[in-house]
Amino acid sequence: MNVSDFSRQYVLAAILACAALPTALGQNCPGSQSATLPLKTGNLSVQKIGSAVLFQAGMSIDADGAPNAYGPNDSGLDLTKNAWSPKKNAWVGFVTANGNPVPQKTGPYQGYYVSQTSLRTGSDADPSEYVDATKIPYIALPPSFADQFGVVVGDLALVVNEANGKSAYAIYADVGNSGEIGEGSIALASALGFKNSSPRNGGVDSGIQFLVFPKSGLGQGKLRTLDEINGSASQLFAKWGGADRLRACSSFSAKLSGIPMGCSWIEAIVEMYRHGIETDHRVLAAVSNSPEGVANWTKSLNSDTAGLSESTAKLQKCISEQQSKQEQSPDQQQ
Repeated sequence: MNVSDFSRQYVLAAILACAALPTALGQNCPGSQSATLPLKTGNLSVQKIGSAVLFQAGMSIDADGAPNAYGPNDSGLDLTKNAWSPKKNAWVGFVTANGNPVPQKTGPYQGYYVSQTSLRTGSDADPSEYVDATKIPYIALPPSFADQFGVVVGDLALVVNEANGKSAYAIYADVGNSGEIGEGSIALASALGFKNSSPRNGGVDSGIQFLVFPKSGLGQGKLRTLDEINGSASQLFAKWGGADRLRACSSFSAKLSGIPMGCSWIEAIVEMYRHGIETDHRVLAAVSNSPEGVANWTKSLNSDTAGLSESTAKLQKCISEQQSKQEQSPDQQQ
């Protein structure tokens, strides 16, 4: 069996086996409008869906607002240089006086610089007036995104980590760099189960889903507790359509924590097949469900058909498991 025949036969089998699952691939997304956002690296695809805006990106880590974010001799959570904005030719990550960082005069982080966020209750040298990145899950968005989609600081969002299915509600608390997107606080990275949540070298390159609700917050000057963010955002998400609508509208195979979505790697194959992407190494990499899939499968195919046999076994096992789940009554399913 050649690779093309394999992809066609088993992708079609996956479609039939997973047809009853509430995945993004088998449903329409009512009320959706496509848009693009110009970035330094190219155009970002964005979906306007009812009262929300959905996009996928990576996520770097933001320490701004934490009382120990920056300090002398890079003693803070983040490197001091990361608080500098070349475009503004100024320090933006902490409060300054005459161009110099303002240190905290009292408290457990005495001597550390007063780190600031765009969302604040004032403009004084008081760390409590800003959003603490170590305690509050927040996102940062570039000015162009906020302008194009009517988002203002204080608005709420749902963020999903496609790699492990974990999700968290968040608040838009910091304005990010122009032309760049995909940034969240240390607390958000921890909630999403990142292996490395350090603002110095942590984050992920892709696979993070951001669902932002424009005009959903209390606006500038109003900080929110974690409980308030979770309470308000969960109501917004439910009213918007919840997990079912997000599944239907997602452009990639995401899984909300505790909400099974079937064989995620099968969905990835189906999505590629649906869009006519039949490049052999991409299909096989998706089947292998491995970060190094491309290299491994290419090597395997060059030597023998072991790779195809393993993929076939994985696919058939997942199909069997999904069929078994579909035959169970609702109260028996996990």
